[in-house]
Amino acid sequence: MSFIWHGTDLMVATNGHSVGAIPDSVTGISSDSRTINGGDLFVALRGEQFDGHDYLHDARMAGAAVALIDELYLKQNASNLPLPSIVVEDTLLAYGNLARYYRRCLSFSVAAITGSVGKSTTRRMVAQILQRKFHIHETQKNYNNLIGTPKTLLETNPDTEVVVLEHGIDRPGEMLRLARISEPNVGIVVSIAPCHLERLGTLEGIATEKGMLLTEIQPNGWGVINLDSPFASYLQSLPPRSLCFSSQRHAPVQCIHVETDDLARAHFVVRDPHGTWSCHLSVPGAHLVTNALAAWCVGEIYGVPSEERALALQKFQGDWGRLRRRAGVNGSIILDDVYNANPVAFHAALDTLRRSSASRRIAIIGNMLDLGPHSPEYHRLLGQDLSDYNIDYLFTLGDLSSYVIDGAIEKGFSQNHVFLCTDHDELAEQLVDFVKPGDLILVKASRGMALESIVERILDSTDDTD
Repeated sequence: MSFIWHGTDLMVATNGHSVGAIPDSVTGISSDSRTINGGDLFVALRGEQFDGHDYLHDARMAGAAVALIDELYLKQNASNLPLPSIVVEDTLLAYGNLARYYRRCLSFSVAAITGSVGKSTTRRMVAQILQRKFHIHETQKNYNNLIGTPKTLLETNPDTEVVVLEHGIDRPGEMLRLARISEPNVGIVVSIAPCHLERLGTLEGIATEKGMLLTEIQPNGWGVINLDSPFASYLQSLPPRSLCFSSQRHAPVQCIHVETDDLARAHFVVRDPHGTWSCHLSVPGAHLVTNALAAWCVGEIYGVPSEERALALQKFQGDWGRLRRRAGVNGSIILDDVYNANPVAFHAALDTLRRSSASRRIAIIGNMLDLGPHSPEYHRLLGQDLSDYNIDYLFTLGDLSSYVIDGAIEKGFSQNHVFLCTDHDELAEQLVDFVKPGDLILVKASRGMALESIVERILDSTDDTD
């Protein structure tokens, strides 16, 4: 079954005005001229480094029937529009309004996930659990912002029963906009941690912004809240009702025992309203128990049997750049965790490194970005903590590396075991010559450091993880 947009639907959803003959029916909506199908609406978005209005002619050639443009473009090109157009003040805002209109036309439920760390992992676990009972659609890749969320909703098949969304923000006001687009039935706040402090300011500011998701929960909906968060009481006050989880306190969904094997994979017991359940994760990281508990709560809300949740979690596989074990050169093992970094995520990764068996534990550390004016201190503290995780050798890259090294040496880390590299080539070359069989290598930094290029250069030729 497909959804046909009528011209009147488009005008109502966007609150725009028309220039030219708007077609009676539109088959789809896209903001990418490369994915336009015949009869589609092309949304011309503006960004810091792109302007979709530059691709209106390409969209027309690809078969677009109508365009969504802004007033500025109309003013500059009123006599030379390539397509019949719906004109609005802000095409990004109108794109979100189209997605909300579509969401309201259909009957699917929405489970939306946010958090400073663990959003994508929790989203994948939730999807793994819910797909055992429902036809689902979920956020793909990192499409979790004001462009990605409308895209995900608009690409949802009308036969879908549950849409699993990931909401990511880095500035005030974004979460409220995202939540008002998605209108979630279930909202999950996995964690509050120092991340995007450059714009969000403080942990309290982060909690306030993340909590906006819970203020937009639909009637009879649920918030899922981590009781181990210092902001739990505040978050519980926001949704109509909540289901809480914990590894440290009594909760409706609680981890009552956890241990890890020599590959740092968690084996744990969950107690929920129906009994106790033994769970096993196939990917490394004791910290993933938090994500699993959040997903367990969502399964509870949607009526997925507990035994089915346990089976789904056991089959969970990590995503790109998130603590994947990979075969490295010279018989080493790589923990590929290059997708992103902040202090909490770094400690979780280092804990995984500590729990794994290895001849030598090697940490490859790059910059944690977007931490605001206290960024040097966060890096110094990270260095100071390295000795607590039994790290044998430290390789660093980036202009904040000196703070990591200073902190490590202050706490007694041997200067002979520290390597400060000036660029990616130097780091990769040193590693290829340095690593030995049995070494375990953590590679982690913020996404902007592009450490995936280091991982690719120290992979063994037999690695086929991708």
